[in-house]
Amino acid sequence: MSSFTGKMAIKMTCVSLLVTLLAVVVPLSSAGTSCTPTEMAQENLQKLALASNELAFNLLRKLNTESKNIFFSPFSISTAFGMLFYGSGGDTAEVKL
Repeated sequence: MSSFTGKMAIKMTCVSLLVTLLAVVVPLSSAGTSCTPTEMAQENLQKLALASNELAFNLLRKLNTESKNIFFSPFSISTAFGMLFYGSGGDTAEVKL
């Protein structure tokens, strides 16, 4: 049981780092461009969708084995990490970066 818990902790750490990185990189990637706010919003939305899809497929690859069925909600996981990131402040937010 502890081996499973350790593996899940590592996987969740990797996922949280990915989501945090995306939360920081996506807004910064359009800095310095001369787009209108609507164009920037559309561009950020597309980047977010691509990052969300990448997270979902990476999770599926990591968690999927031939010996068991798997069911998870990538949207729920992304949303939870987003709430954790934006809900934290001070030292906690800095540690996540």
